[in-house]
Amino acid sequence: MKKEFNFTWAALNLLGKSLYSNAWAAISELVANGLDAKATRVSVFIDARTKNDASIQIMDNGTGMRDKAIDTYVNVGYDRRDYYYHSNSPTEAQNNIMGRKGIGKLAALYLSKDYYIQTKTSDSAPTTWHLASDTRLAVKPYLTLETGIVTDAIDPEWEQSPSGTLLILNHVDLTGLGNVAFNALSHNLANHFLSSSMQSQAIYLGLARNEKEYNKHEFHKVEKMIAFHNYAMILENLSPENEPKEIREIKEHGSTVLIPYPNSDESKQTKVQVSSFSSVKVKDRPSYQGIYEISSEFLDAKILRLRQDVKIVDGIAKIPYQLTGWIGFHSTLNNSQAQQNDSNFRKNKNYNPAQIRLYVRNKLAVSNVLDTLGITQAFTNYIEGEISFDLLDDDLLPDIATSSRQGYNQLDGRWRLLVSILRPLVRSLITRRNEISKSLRQDITETVKRAKDIAVRDYGEYIDEIPDIPSKTKIEVKGMMAMQLKGEVEAKQNYKIFLSHKSDDVRFTNFIYKLLEQRGARKTDFFYTSADDNTEKYNDITSLSTQIKNNIVDDKSLIVYLATPLFKKSEFCLFEAGAGWATRGIEDYKIIGLRYEDIPQYLTNGKSEFSFLTNSEKSIELNKRTYLYLIDLFNHLIDHINKSREIKGEELVERFDQPQFEDAVQMRKKGKTEKDYMDPMVIDYWDTYVAPGLAEYLASITTKESVRP
Repeated sequence: MKKEFNFTWAALNLLGKSLYSNAWAAISELVANGLDAKATRVSVFIDARTKNDASIQIMDNGTGMRDKAIDTYVNVGYDRRDYYYHSNSPTEAQNNIMGRKGIGKLAALYLSKDYYIQTKTSDSAPTTWHLASDTRLAVKPYLTLETGIVTDAIDPEWEQSPSGTLLILNHVDLTGLGNVAFNALSHNLANHFLSSSMQSQAIYLGLARNEKEYNKHEFHKVEKMIAFHNYAMILENLSPENEPKEIREIKEHGSTVLIPYPNSDESKQTKVQVSSFSSVKVKDRPSYQGIYEISSEFLDAKILRLRQDVKIVDGIAKIPYQLTGWIGFHSTLNNSQAQQNDSNFRKNKNYNPAQIRLYVRNKLAVSNVLDTLGITQAFTNYIEGEISFDLLDDDLLPDIATSSRQGYNQLDGRWRLLVSILRPLVRSLITRRNEISKSLRQDITETVKRAKDIAVRDYGEYIDEIPDIPSKTKIEVKGMMAMQLKGEVEAKQNYKIFLSHKSDDVRFTNFIYKLLEQRGARKTDFFYTSADDNTEKYNDITSLSTQIKNNIVDDKSLIVYLATPLFKKSEFCLFEAGAGWATRGIEDYKIIGLRYEDIPQYLTNGKSEFSFLTNSEKSIELNKRTYLYLIDLFNHLIDHINKSREIKGEELVERFDQPQFEDAVQMRKKGKTEKDYMDPMVIDYWDTYVAPGLAEYLASITTKESVRP
């Protein structure tokens, strides 16, 4: 028996690619199908032992599919909600069915062209259907009923469940997804569904990246990891039964949060404020709950008659709406500081907490609606939230989802209504964050004043105890010291990186400069005389030597010395080294040596430094030793320039993940090299800026005479 799809392979391929941006989005769609089938348990097992030929099993214990449901499955575009309304089953239609257009099954086709569906109901035997790819794009794919096929379900719950559906996807290509992406899968999958909707349902995830993990067949419950205890203020509109327990605990216990002082390891303990959406009142702005009006002539008359919550007045349909959920702002985005407040906090390239997730019918509709609000104020990137606005997908109203189903038509009145409600809420949080920042700065000012007053007092007492100094002289000396100590001091705000180098050695400094710039650093974060894309340095009429001197003496500049044989022969380089040594402690600058003997001894002061070449190495390679040092160096530089961003409330430059190299035996068993554990961005920039012509460079520098810059 065959069940033919109503579209060709070519059409389905195009639809799938337009609907899903990545494998995780497609997997979440298949999980939603199980939840819509009233499953209490949906499990996902990913066998990624071979990434380019992985397999995925998705099992649910829902109602399963009878033969008629299989007919519906191959009917792309089938609207189940519309069917329920027109078959006089409005309760089913309004029961928060996530799907609308019958395109969720395309998620399976996006992931695989070879998969099995085994399904069973409480009153029928299991049936197994198979879809296999066809190279003829003009052909319509079909499901074939298989007999005698034994499906090996990894989740043991499948055998115990009287009904449900098991989907086995073969030959899935997960190339390009590293360990960090896999580790973030559980959190990202959890974020695809509204917490309050999952109280009687659960998702479980199993992941096998090697034989050991595969043999365990372990499943872990997928749960959200939201750092509620890192919030300094929360706005909410939630019923008691839907309120996260963490927010309830904060309200009940009067919790406090540590907010760091700018450019300091010290923090201020601040009471967390929890308020309702109704506390934010803006004149001439719509409320978070109200009535949406539209002419009834544009609506389906049968659905309209079945909707008891909708009133018709003078031909105008009045549809009730409500924005529910919570929005908060983080006290800090620094990982180590934030985790002191809440160990759940994380921020890396695969997860950014600075987002307001928009849910419609309990399913993630827009991953970050914050980007669409047009708010550019400082601290916007400190905002996180989860909101629900089902009016966007009300059954009475036209479908306004974009073709990718991952956004909405922003010209529609419903979307404009959402934005007009949301903007004042976000701005009120930013206003509160600015008030806290002002309070922190005032605390610092008062602390500095007290310290200066104490210093003046103690110094005065010391002067008074010195014999043989006339009283008039003592008064003059104490007055002069008071004026010096109480003088205004400019607050540090602009933290820079000074790349000290010989122009012949730019392959290394260009590597650092270009890589960090791509990471998110700005040109103004550097003083780098060899930068080919920074014209500002030529606009300053101050001489180059004066610029260099000012940047070295400025204690907001972190100096990185690139020491080579040519560096030691350069007048400018030796000047930079001497000035840095005279104005800084040895922990306040970084030294990279081509060889250990190239590093000026007065700079090291006995401290161990890094060199690209050792006694056992004759060439420079991006190996484990070099990579570990570079990651530490990059993160140190990123932490330095992030101090400016922390002070100004700007988005931080993301640190590099610490590599987890396995030993040589494990790498050999897995057929891996050291570069498989390195960040691809670092490899790309090394191969572009350092590696080309490196052998010739090394051969020439030991004999090449210095050329004055």
